[in-house]
Amino acid sequence: MPLQNKVSIIQEIKQTYSVVCKFFIVIIMEEGDTPSLYLDTGVINFASSMY
Repeated sequence: MPLQNKVSIIQEIKQTYSVVCKFFIVIIMEEGDTPSLYLDTGVINFASSMY
């Protein structure tokens, strides 16, 4: 994940500018395929650290 090693920078930006981080997951269906989504613990921990 490209942002995973940027946690401290993101947290500093949040505090300096009083901003809120939001992450969106967009599933685009193609050719009628059923989408699936899996978040491993690393992704969940990263998202949690941004709160």
